[in-house]
Amino acid sequence: GPTSCALGPHVVEKINAKHLCKPSFISATIYHPTLTAGGNTQFPSIVVVGGWACGEQAMAAWGPFYASHGIIAMTIGTPAPFKDMPAQRCMALLDAVRALQAENTSPGSVL
Repeated sequence: GPTSCALGPHVVEKINAKHLCKPSFISATIYHPTLTAGGNTQFPSIVVVGGWACGEQAMAAWGPFYASHGIIAMTIGTPAPFKDMPAQRCMALLDAVRALQAENTSPGSVL
């Protein structure tokens, strides 16, 4: 987690992104560098989902890590971590990527 790896130079903000959830993912958190980070307002992004039997909490440490290095990160949790098959996790990732892209252009969004 963030205490065991080197965080980057950016200050990180955290957003509960439950409003972006779809049936394929039931929880979501966005971590992003503050938008004043070096004057940059465009950052790359990544979506992280755990493997078999891992909920969003298991991946939560990656959010601050990536965001502190200038990458917007969204962690997600799937409805049934002990039952999800790879195809279901793949759909969750694709849905989350689309939701994160839509959030970027949403009025009032900090992204």
